[in-house]
Amino acid sequence: MELRKRGSWMEDAFEEVGSLPAVQNGRSRKRTVRGASSEIGNSLFLWSEGFAPTQLGELIVHKRKVEEVLSAIRRIIKREGKSGILLLVGPTGCGKLVTLKMVCRSLGLELVEWENDCTTTCNFWLPDRPSYVQNPLIRFKQFILQSTRYRSVVSVNCDAKRPLLPCSHVTVVKDIPVQFYDQPDLLISMLQSCLVEGISNPLVFVATDGSSGNLKTDWHRLFNKAAIEALKIEVIGFNPFPPTVMTRHLKSILSKVATVSNCKHVDIDSIVQVADGDLRVAINSLQFAIEHSVSTFTINQKDTNVPLFRASGKFLYGKFSADQCITLEKDANVDGLSIEECVAKCGVDEHLFCLYLFENYLDFRPDLEDVVHISSSYSFADCLTHWDLAESLYPYVGSIAARSVATFFSSENPKRFKKIRKPQESALRKQMEELNDHCLHLSQKMGCNLFGSSSFAVDCLSYLLKIKRLTGHSNSFDFKKTIAAVDALALKLPNEPKQCWNSGNELSDEELRIDESD
Repeated sequence: MELRKRGSWMEDAFEEVGSLPAVQNGRSRKRTVRGASSEIGNSLFLWSEGFAPTQLGELIVHKRKVEEVLSAIRRIIKREGKSGILLLVGPTGCGKLVTLKMVCRSLGLELVEWENDCTTTCNFWLPDRPSYVQNPLIRFKQFILQSTRYRSVVSVNCDAKRPLLPCSHVTVVKDIPVQFYDQPDLLISMLQSCLVEGISNPLVFVATDGSSGNLKTDWHRLFNKAAIEALKIEVIGFNPFPPTVMTRHLKSILSKVATVSNCKHVDIDSIVQVADGDLRVAINSLQFAIEHSVSTFTINQKDTNVPLFRASGKFLYGKFSADQCITLEKDANVDGLSIEECVAKCGVDEHLFCLYLFENYLDFRPDLEDVVHISSSYSFADCLTHWDLAESLYPYVGSIAARSVATFFSSENPKRFKKIRKPQESALRKQMEELNDHCLHLSQKMGCNLFGSSSFAVDCLSYLLKIKRLTGHSNSFDFKKTIAAVDALALKLPNEPKQCWNSGNELSDEELRIDESD
């Protein structure tokens, strides 16, 4: 503590959790609550920071998630984990960073957080740009290497009663430089080099999932399944706060500020519904409603996505009212979302969402007349987009197809749960990608482009069938065996011209016919 008084330049990273200092007993906690209550009248005082948890026991996050983070940090410290990298994933306001801070505080570890520098963007247009401006990728690499390999020289949260741990701090990366989203391989190679050189301190990435809807900054582009397996990253997912937990926490805050402000006009249920599981938004909305004495119904709703499973269930189970299927007016009984808004916020494009409905609507529409009307609407939608060539008309196609499924529903709602299947197009695209991967090493030998489906069907398919006839395979057309036969034949006939695949006798219709199972 004496060190902090002398050097004001050294600050504790835990002070970002809130303006309340760390406390050890109940008496100090009561004094800090009174201090926070005295700051309520200050317009610059944020309740989301002032009433933030200061101890591990004050977290309202599920205890199982807290235990998972605590166990993961302990395994990394004791070198028992797969690697020293941890990934926390969840929507905004679900307590990812606060949980990590409280866990590190309970273990006596500091938090070293990466912050993106805006110096490069501010001074880029100047002709005499200063020489100290560095490439953000180089700065990020130096930060990761230094913070994960070396201990802190001076520990602010030192405690003589705590045992000396092998590491002194935890490195946290919340805002990854945007340059990595265009080149994710650079981040993976950099982390691999860090693992080779050795990680002494835990490295934690905090990623937001399913709230912004910005696919360009989606964490799946950086940490895909292959990267997670290669780097042996441990992933812990957080869920949004339940409405009951948020309501109980907001009421506890109101009990602390009731003596200072008038809280009679506040409707906590509407604030919880608007926040949609985001505790930070709920606390800020509560503060705004009390300080400005406005109705909570005037607070705008957070722009969030509707899960795909939930959005498709609204249409397949007939959750929309009759008036909402005819007009564009909102219905408060269906989360305040119209049909077009539900399609737009489902997390996928309109074309893929319509494919989900088309794949499953027959299981939910037993009446033949409903099936006829829905199928005719889908046919009109396909003609409107010229069979997926006019992507600008996807919103209109989504409206037509979704409204047909929601409107033509003459039978009762199914009482039992029915499993929703993925569209067949997804399986076909996956099969085509695997086929292109198998054929990629033959592109130079065969002299064609294998990246497109049309080029493969025109250039390669007839040649593969011809090889099938020469090698004497069975009627079942196995692509992997045929590609292996192409390799063997290319070794036997190295001087054969590449452009004469279809020269000579043309293949008959029976030879070009492929089994339906393939």
